Amino acid sequence: MSTEQPARRRPWWMWPAGTAGTAVFIVLLIWGPWWIEGHHLKDKSGGLISSAGIIVTGFRTMLLAIAAGIFTALGLWYTRKKHELEQRQFEQSQQQFAEGQKQFETTLRETQERDLRQAGIAREGQVTGRYVEAVKLLGSDNIHARLGGIYGLERVMKDSDRDHQSITEVLSAFIRNKLQEAAASPSEIHGTQETQDATHLPLQRKSRSSGELLILPEDTKAAFTVLGRRDPTQRRALPAAFENVQLDHRDLIGVSWPEANFERANFQGANLRAANLLRATLDYANLAEATLTNASLNEASLQNATLKSSDLVRSNLSGARLDHADMRDAIMNKANFTDASLFRARLDGASLNGARFERAHLTGARLKGARLADTNFRGANLTRTDLTRASLRRADFDGAKLHHTALDEADLRNANLEKAIGLEVENLIKARIDRTTSLPPGFSNNLYVQICIDRWEDEANEEARAGRDLEEPL
Repeated sequence: MSTEQPARRRPWWMWPAGTAGTAVFIVLLIWGPWWIEGHHLKDKSGGLISSAGIIVTGFRTMLLAIAAGIFTALGLWYTRKKHELEQRQFEQSQQQFAEGQKQFETTLRETQERDLRQAGIAREGQVTGRYVEAVKLLGSDNIHARLGGIYGLERVMKDSDRDHQSITEVLSAFIRNKLQEAAASPSEIHGTQETQDATHLPLQRKSRSSGELLILPEDTKAAFTVLGRRDPTQRRALPAAFENVQLDHRDLIGVSWPEANFERANFQGANLRAANLLRATLDYANLAEATLTNASLNEASLQNATLKSSDLVRSNLSGARLDHADMRDAIMNKANFTDASLFRARLDGASLNGARFERAHLTGARLKGARLADTNFRGANLTRTDLTRASLRRADFDGAKLHHTALDEADLRNANLEKAIGLEVENLIKARIDRTTSLPPGFSNNLYVQICIDRWEDEANEEARAGRDLEEPL
């Protein structure tokens, strides 16, 4: 846009007025002194006085000063008007420049957005193509092609957030289908034999009757690995779903499946030693006779799960939810149940020597005949918990709640009950206590407690004498 302004036409009367003004000035300059000051220039006889030249010169000097002042004022007025005009022109040019710059920026932004959309469309097209090709490879009869498809989907999942959910669902479905096919084929793992080669891979399924475990197929293992090593935020937002999968009697040592959903899955007899199941969902899952030694089950959900006769030695179940879980006869020595919830859980006959139940909720839990020597119950809630015939030697109940806790024939020798909360004499005297048991203040002086201590100490002495008699030679 042009910044030039059209020339303003001067009024027609300016030139005549200027000419007339100039003529008047010249006339006044020549004859003005005589017209205005003429009576001061002559004497009484009509002759010029001696100072007439000075008067004439002063008058003309005054006229010139007035004219100079007028011209100066006109010059200043003209300069001011010119400055105002230039200022307006400058402001108009600045406004036009700003509008032009804004239009340029708008055009540039639209161009960049269009380029980005086009690049995004092209990129999405490439991603879609890679996604389709990878999914096709999952259906191949070639194990290497299937592995390539799995890792190809992992790459697509990292490059495209919008495809993360669909890829998670595809790989989860792939795993479920493979395990279902394997369960339907008792002699071999489906898909592990190459159709393009003359030779076949060794069978990966071993006889259950021999007690040997089944090996997870490579493609299934790879899919599990890809889903397990996603970013923790992604795993929590989109957990892999493996409900009802059959992984019984499998060799799953060291697997990493955090945040995965294994609701109602079958892990019976499986080896999950050192497995990472952090925050996994295992509600109603069957883990009977499974090996979970040193497994990480922090904050996992195992509500109504079956862990009967399982091996959880040194496993970490801190913060786990084990409400109504069946853990009868399980071996859980030195397991960590800190802050765990075991509401009405069944642990009858379980071995929990050296286990930690700090601040755990065991309300209504059953631990009949459980072995709980050296167990830490500090701050635990054992309200209405059944500890009948449980071995609790050297157990620490500091701050534990023992309201209406069943202690019938429980062995509390060397146990620390000094700061237990809610312990009742009626329940305590049903347990096996002696002078090594640390009791709350006032309990030691209770007559019934003293009778109970004396009775159990007499019985212990009789057992010791009977043992020595048996050792003596006949």
